[in-house]
Amino acid sequence: MRIFAARRESIDHRQRDLQLEARAHIAVQEWIGGRGISGRATTTAAICEIHGRFGELLPSSLLTVENPHTGERTAVRPGELRHHDIRVGRHIAVSPGAVPRFLSRFEQAYGRLGRADTILASAAAAKWLAS
Repeated sequence: MRIFAARRESIDHRQRDLQLEARAHIAVQEWIGGRGISGRATTTAAICEIHGRFGELLPSSLLTVENPHTGERTAVRPGELRHHDIRVGRHIAVSPGAVPRFLSRFEQAYGRLGRADTILASAAAAKWLAS
């Protein structure tokens, strides 16, 4: 069954951004489901490609992150590994230097899963790249 996002975009910019983000999620999920990453879903290259495809579909307003303590704003570079520390809510992500090792271990641990589990794992892993 195919799911369609609303075609009308809200006038409210925050609501519009959420609508565009939902469309991006759907488009990337359709690409993944169409075997866009067949046989390589848990590789660093595939995870970066998922992140890149998703980011390319987002409005520029969603491609920056702000450090809540300093107010510093940093651009998200879709498809690239991040180069600075991040925190999402109360979650503190692994350090930027550890991301390549983390992804390598991820590939070792999850590379032998079945197709559905691999797709779910790789889509979740793309979130770790947020710049």
